[in-house]
Amino acid sequence: MTRNTSDPDLNAARAAARRFGSEAMIFEDLAVGERFCFAGSSSQTVCIKIRRRRYSLDGRVCYATATRAVVRSA
Repeated sequence: MTRNTSDPDLNAARAAARRFGSEAMIFEDLAVGERFCFAGSSSQTVCIKIRRRRYSLDGRVCYATATRAVVRSA
């Protein structure tokens, strides 16, 4: 996992994301183009990160916070 920053607030968010499992990370740590699901979501809808705080869901551009817990999709 590559980390874009070591901001203390993001480190706290990374620690909080681990409650969803060892594969969980925060949105900020994803690379552009990576597929992911939001951690804890019952739907497990696959999204694609398209920009710094934006992702694509069914062709729509949506916004996410940097600290949102996510899991990479296979």
